[in-house]
Amino acid sequence: GNPNLLPERMRSFEASINFSLFDKFKIETIAYHNELLNGILKEYSGTSYRWINSGIIYTNGIEFNLLYSSRKVESVLNYTFNSSKDQNGTPVAEISKHSANASVTYSFNKKLKLNVRANFVGGRENPKLIASTNDNVIDPYLIFHSTLSWEPIRGMTVQFIGKNLFNAEYYHSSNRSPDRYRQPQRTLLISVGYNLNLY
Repeated sequence: GNPNLLPERMRSFEASINFSLFDKFKIETIAYHNELLNGILKEYSGTSYRWINSGIIYTNGIEFNLLYSSRKVESVLNYTFNSSKDQNGTPVAEISKHSANASVTYSFNKKLKLNVRANFVGGRENPKLIASTNDNVIDPYLIFHSTLSWEPIRGMTVQFIGKNLFNAEYYHSSNRSPDRYRQPQRTLLISVGYNLNLY
């Protein structure tokens, strides 16, 4: 519906500082600034619409990572602060300012490993009113996943995967019907893979 539509473009700047604490701990700090140019937005006209280029989105953020590694345990803890605004200084809906992740992998031996992960996303604004809550805020959520990996023979990996282990109810934002999207509930999977490139 718009032959003059231009592709979105991104300009990015990033700076990081990394240092080690003893042999097993590492700390990373990353600061970034992004500019999204020619942002593609939906323009309504009566009951119809078309896509147009409109404005610039500025994103500033900082990320902290703490890593630990030993013979049996590998772990990562990270936190991200993200501020996204348009050229008028209005915060961009659907993007949380706060998010965090944690992951711990324990190696029972060379063939058997257990990984447990947690993901946190802070509250964020929904582009439209949510009828069931009479609010436009998507609640924060914390979900847990786990994977047990087993290598019965060289090259073969069997994984038992659990997603959203505690069956948390959480949502993704929406600017169309429905008002928000329910995300997957507890999911259990088995994966079997074989690597043919062993040499």
